[in-house]
Amino acid sequence: ALFQAEMRLTAQLQHPGIPPIHEAGLMANGRPFMVMKFIKGKNLAEMLADYAARGCRAAELPNLLDVFESVVETVAYAHDRGVNHLDLKPGNIM
Repeated sequence: ALFQAEMRLTAQLQHPGIPPIHEAGLMANGRPFMVMKFIKGKNLAEMLADYAARGCRAAELPNLLDVFESVVETVAYAHDRGVNHLDLKPGNIM
């Protein structure tokens, strides 16, 4: 029931920072499924690890701030619609 509620909530969110749901339903065994847009690239945890490994340079800070701004805007959009992400962490942000 929780997964189906999450599917319904996610389907209502239309924002560039939130992957759209392409399909949802029940499998033959009755388990729910949801197919979302595939996002290529690294998650935020991987990006931060890469920056740290190279020694983040001042020239790279604008890119990090752009990523941070995008995340904050996306979370604000969801919060404005009563949706709270209960597992928000760098590994869950693409």
